[in-house]
Amino acid sequence: MSGDPRPSAARARTEQRAGAARPASEAAAHTVTAPPGHAALGWGVLGVAALPLVLLPLLEPSARTPGTAIASLAALTVLVVLLQAGFLRARLRVEVDRGAAVVRLRGPLYAREVPLADLARVEVRDDDGQQHGWLNWPVSGRAASRGGVRLTLGGSAAVVLRTRDGRRWTVVTEDRAQAERIAADLQAAGLT
Repeated sequence: MSGDPRPSAARARTEQRAGAARPASEAAAHTVTAPPGHAALGWGVLGVAALPLVLLPLLEPSARTPGTAIASLAALTVLVVLLQAGFLRARLRVEVDRGAAVVRLRGPLYAREVPLADLARVEVRDDDGQQHGWLNWPVSGRAASRGGVRLTLGGSAAVVLRTRDGRRWTVVTEDRAQAERIAADLQAAGLT
């Protein structure tokens, strides 16, 4: 008997946080969560986007038709779905799967697998946590572009993954310690 009263799953999580070695076949998963004000921002975006859908029928009598009502309801439904995906349930996940020899990157409406053999460099750096383009969505950009894909919910550090053929992903993490844990798992998976 080990003397540790915690269940084995809780003990495994504690060991994982402490940096205990995992078997080579096990996947190391890291989840970046949204900061506290992220949901309020989403509701604000929904309110601003829905304003024309609500005001148009109220201010323009000719817009009070069944077709307009159906189109407005459909648009409002799409906005609510995007709000759920992008703000209320927003999570970024980085999973280093040694058994499959891939790193999986997941975000709202985004998922990619990058073979570990394709990675040329992984670096940890400080970050401002903001999107640097016109689109303020948690995932933006293209892997083959100069800036690459940027996955961010806000944070103070980032892990930058670059492949041998020039593709790039930047995952913004909550803090530098989390970014260093992701980089360490990538290094332990055999990245050179």
